[in-house]
Amino acid sequence: MVDATVTRHYDMAIHLGDISYANGKYREFVWDIWGNMVQPLTSSLPYMVTPGNHEIDPDESGGELGIAYQKRFYMPMANTGSRSEYWYSWDYGQIHFVSVSTSHSNSRTQQRWIANDLSVAARRRQITPWIIVVGHDPPYSSNEYH
Repeated sequence: MVDATVTRHYDMAIHLGDISYANGKYREFVWDIWGNMVQPLTSSLPYMVTPGNHEIDPDESGGELGIAYQKRFYMPMANTGSRSEYWYSWDYGQIHFVSVSTSHSNSRTQQRWIANDLSVAARRRQITPWIIVVGHDPPYSSNEYH
C-alpha cells in the first residue's frame, strides 16, 4: 500500500482499529516502530483512524486505555460536536464519514451524538450526498469476538 500511495493510487486511508497491536511492556516502543513503518503513507495522504479493542480495552491494550491512540492521531471531533476521540465525523469531497467506536456501542452519549451527526448530515445531502459509517467490528458476525 505504501508503494501504491507514492504513485497516488489512493486519496485517503482509514484504519479500522487494532492499529499497532502494541500491548504489554514494550508498547510505546512498538507504537514507535509501527509509526516509522507507516510514515511514508501517513505523511502523504489523509490517514484517519477508528478505535479497535486493542486500543481501548483494558486487557487488550496493556492497560493503555487509548492514550497512545488519542495522542498520536488527529480526530476532528470538535468540528462535529463530539466530546470523544472515539467517535467523530468529517467530510471528504462529497462524502460524509462517521467514525464510531464499536467498543462503546452501548454508550448513550455516542448514540445521541450519532443521531445528531446523521441528522445534520441528512440536511446537507446536496453537499455530501454519500454517508459512510466506519467502525472496528462488523455489524453482523458469527465470530464471538467480533
